[in-house]
This record gives sequence, C-alpha cells and structure tokens, in this order.
Amino acid sequence: MLGAMLGRFVLVFNCDESFDFNAMGRIFVGLCQVGAWGCFDEFNRLEERILSAVSQQILVIQVGLQQCNTDIQLLGKHVVLNPNVGIFVTMNPGYAGRSNLPDNLKQLFRGVAMMKPDYALIAQVVMFSQGFRTAETLAGKVVLLFGLCMDQLSAQPHYDFGLRALKSVLASAGNLKRETLTNGGGNGGGNGGATGMEGMEGTEGMEGMELDVLMKSVCETILPKLVAGDIPLFKNLLKSVFPTATLLSLENGRLKEKMLQVCEELHYMPEDDWVEKVMQLGQVQHLRHGVMMVGPSGAGKSSAWRVLLKGKHSGGGGGGGGGGW
Repeated sequence: MLGAMLGRFVLVFNCDESFDFNAMGRIFVGLCQVGAWGCFDEFNRLEERILSAVSQQILVIQVGLQQCNTDIQLLGKHVVLNPNVGIFVTMNPGYAGRSNLPDNLKQLFRGVAMMKPDYALIAQVVMFSQGFRTAETLAGKVVLLFGLCMDQLSAQPHYDFGLRALKSVLASAGNLKRETLTNGGGNGGGNGGATGMEGMEGTEGMEGMELDVLMKSVCETILPKLVAGDIPLFKNLLKSVFPTATLLSLENGRLKEKMLQVCEELHYMPEDDWVEKVMQLGQVQHLRHGVMMVGPSGAGKSSAWRVLLKGKHSGGGGGGGGGGW
C-alpha cells in the first residue's frame, strides 16, 4: 500500500528454504538496477546461515544509498545502484520452522509491530460492503463460529478457519443474497424469510433472509471439507451460535436424479452419505477455481467426480451459476 501511494514498483518474494545466498544476491542485483522495492515475505523462513550471509549484501546496499554511490559491489561485480531501491521484510516470530534473525541483520531494519486483526470488525465491514443490513449482529456470531471450529474440530491439514476462509464465506453470502433478491426473495427459507420482495421490506423479513443466506454460505463452504467425525460437532456448534437457524441441505433434485441414474448404469450402490458428498462436490465447483478431493483409498473419490461429470453431461445441470467441468 505504501509503495502504491508513492508510485513505487513493489516486488514481493515469498521466501522458503530453497533460497540460497546466490539466489538472494541475484534478486538484490535486479532490484538495485531497476530501483524497485523488494518485500521479502516470511523472511525468517530462510536458514540462519543464509540470513547471516544475506545481511552482508543488504549492508552493502544500504551503505551505498547512504553515501549516494552510483554503483556497488555485489556477487563480485559492479552493479548500478538506483537511489529509489528499497528492501523490506516481513516475518512471523515464534512460528514452527522459523529462524531467529541474527543480531547484525536486526540492526539493518526498523521493527514495526503488527497487532492481531479484529476479525469481528473486518467481518462487519465486509458484510456491510456486501449489502447486509444486520451485519453488526451476524458478524460477531460468524467469527465466534470460526473460532470454535478452529479450537474444537479435529486437526486436519486441509482445514482453514482463518481470515481468508472467513472472507470467502462472507463474499459467497453476499452473492447468494443478491441472487435471492434478484429472484424475488426465493422460497422464504426456514428462518422467517418472506416470499417475494414485499415481505423483505420489513426488518424481521430482512433479518431472516440474511440469516438464511449466511447459513447457506456456511454450509456450502465449510461442510464439504469436513471429515465424517467432525460433521456432528460442527452442526452442534452451528446450532449453539445460531440457535434460530435451520441447517440447510443442498437441493438440486434434477442433478441428483441424473446422478442416481448414472449409478444404476454403473451398478453402483449410492448410499446417502456418498450421494451428499457428490452433491457437495458439485456445489464447491461453483465456489472455487480449484478443488482437491481428500480421503483414504477406496472411499469413492474417483467414482464421485466421474458420476458427477456424467450426471451433468447427461442434462443434470448444476445450481449456482457455474459452468460444467
């Protein structure tokens, strides 16, 4: 943001263990020649021995800038030094797999502490920007739900209940609300939403409709990625945070009918839990650019996407406004 306000070209580099002394040096050479700002994200993911060596390169650049030199020595060769070059780093101290910055490297940067973001305030702003009138009430509850999921659900490598996932749910809820209003209010929902635009003009009708679309977004976004053992616990958490809400299931009768026909043709025995997962896969496809299916061998992952693909191609379609496979 600072670079954009000052009209500077900013390049962000995601540091990892594969960066070595020469790779960092080549990046510094390029930055010095073009006068760009370099932001090294997760800088302390580099190995300590690399950090110590890199500190010498950064010191050469900073001394050259202080003395207004036109060129410096990097990687054993003369490099043109643009006076606009800048080097910035970000780091998360205390994380697993992170290195401590050497003292000689700490002295080259001015530390800026970052506070933990206020998730409730961010969620409230996002919901207001998506057109929610009851954002003040719903934002705190949905943030509480994500916090409970993070603390009480099992630890899975594909789980994410952070800020990025929260914003994704809220953005999806905004799209669902606009779709509901465009379609004239939908079918009313189970939480007091009225049918038609007229019923939504009142405060109670609007609150019910907004709670409905939020619950639908939460269910469509979170439920498909939960392992079987966490689903009952998640439903209990959802009911405790939103006691008046109704847990919504995916409804697409036409697609489900086509899928069952495909299962019959392939001599599959479509159990309800598996069919629900296939329906969730079809819904997630409309929300995400990429989808990864996880599970043990023989769980039906390959059969699921094949049945869904064949069901859509045979005329089952799929709600949500996305295209086919």
